[in-house]
Amino acid sequence: MADEMLPHLGRVIYHRKGNDTTQTDEDARRILASGELWGTRGRYSATPAVRAYRGPLLQASWGIEFTTEVSPDRHGIPNQPTWSGPRPGVVVQGETARIKVTVTRIRFRDGGGYCGGKEDSDE
Repeated sequence: MADEMLPHLGRVIYHRKGNDTTQTDEDARRILASGELWGTRGRYSATPAVRAYRGPLLQASWGIEFTTEVSPDRHGIPNQPTWSGPRPGVVVQGETARIKVTVTRIRFRDGGGYCGGKEDSDE
């Protein structure tokens, strides 16, 4: 569990895996710039929600790591938190839920990434 925390802040690290449809490199850059993570209705849900995984990205994965001050929903799937609302910290507008996040790391599909306030490259 120690690797799932930012020890100096006491905050849990979450991640979203990159994919070619709903979590592209461009989406990661947009999340970094806006400080917001968005989500829509799941396949079997009528409620919009932000979805993620608890803990850091695996070494071979691409996507984003983040922290948030908003607590995940209660009674969710272990290690697969969701944030739905409306409730404090979760804004629901139409078919979209969103929360404020701090991006701590991005691994881009095409190489390179972002960590601790700067972008780097594998080139």
